[in-house]
Amino acid sequence: MAVKVSLDGRKYSPDVEARINAAFAEIFQKDAGQEVLNYLTNITMHSPAGPGTSNEVVQHQSGQCWIVGLIRKRTELGKEL
Repeated sequence: MAVKVSLDGRKYSPDVEARINAAFAEIFQKDAGQEVLNYLTNITMHSPAGPGTSNEVVQHQSGQCWIVGLIRKRTELGKEL
């Protein structure tokens, strides 16, 4: 079975990748899931670091944005199944 590198940098078979994406779509397409995802987007991607923010805080915020972006992308991919 072919294995490819996924969005998260790990290797999954196409079947596992599809199941993961389908699960994200099932959860985050619903109204409650969309509300949660919008909230997470607002507190991460729409909250820029201000002047004087330490490098550690910026790195922490960057990681949070990456996770939210991953959720959004997997949800989109899951809709296509």
